[in-house]
Amino acid sequence: MKKRILLLAVMGVMSAAMLAGCGEKAAPAENSAVQTNPEVTEAPETTEAPKGEGAENPGEVGMANPWRDSTEEEAKELIPRMFAVPDGAEVISWMVLDDPTEANGKSDPLVDLQFTMDGRIFDARAQITGDDYLDLSGLYYDWTVEDDVTLAKWGFGNMQGKTFRSINENGMVDLLTWYDTEIGISYALSVAAEDLDGFDIQAVAEQMYNADNEPLSGYTLKDDTEYCTEQIQIAMAQALMDAYEESGAEAESITVIVDKIYDSETEAECEPVAEMNLGKDAAAFECHCEVVPAEGADVNILMGANGVQDEETGVITVYLLGVLVTKEDGSYAVENLGTGW
Repeated sequence: MKKRILLLAVMGVMSAAMLAGCGEKAAPAENSAVQTNPEVTEAPETTEAPKGEGAENPGEVGMANPWRDSTEEEAKELIPRMFAVPDGAEVISWMVLDDPTEANGKSDPLVDLQFTMDGRIFDARAQITGDDYLDLSGLYYDWTVEDDVTLAKWGFGNMQGKTFRSINENGMVDLLTWYDTEIGISYALSVAAEDLDGFDIQAVAEQMYNADNEPLSGYTLKDDTEYCTEQIQIAMAQALMDAYEESGAEAESITVIVDKIYDSETEAECEPVAEMNLGKDAAAFECHCEVVPAEGADVNILMGANGVQDEETGVITVYLLGVLVTKEDGSYAVENLGTGW
């Protein structure tokens, strides 16, 4: 397979001479690497982007017309869960391809970030691709090594990805692709150098996780009752289950019914809640839980301070309240769990 380098990220790391080859900033080449499933496969052949003044350097490319200059702020608006520039990195450019349809069949904007870090040039890309996991990198190599990975920060530690390494006569190229199944976003991060032994491209991608642009973080819980109710039910059931297990009892099932969510107005009317000074990332609530005891479980423990058991069904109803808070990873937990403010 013909080996081609289409990105600025792989143009100049092979030698210092290549970095000095052209003073004009190059734009990322048009991408056409398409995948329709999580297995990263070879992309179809495409026309190589025109070379700039430094055409004697095979990896250097000129401006691809559809690309335009952009900013980090615009990138965050275009892509939920947009990556951030790693600490210690220096930005070369933010760019956007407004309509990449001809390149990869998707019309949503393709965002490209190029930066330098630790003497290496990196290229990162992101695009909303729906149900399709696309390789956005624009790199076409006979990959020497391929591995499946799980990113520790992205997707609450469950986001899957793939790493690739090409070892060739010019040096090494590393590529990491990953895919957000919840929103449908494809990502790619690539770097080239004469020697990448011991280098971990996944560690760089982890540094690029941006909690500030996490759509499930900083959610205005009190303004979306339906969403808040769902998260209370999940977090409350887990909190109660953990409390029972810690006390030596076990419930077969727990159903949470949310009775009240304190919005800003009702918070002000309830002095204990008002004193908590809850922000948009937290919501006080009242609920009752229907608990089905496991066989042989201590019913008194399951009933707690104010539980009531139905004699016919054996179901225990427990009345509780608490505060739903947003954790750093964007998930939720219950605090101040009790029976009264």
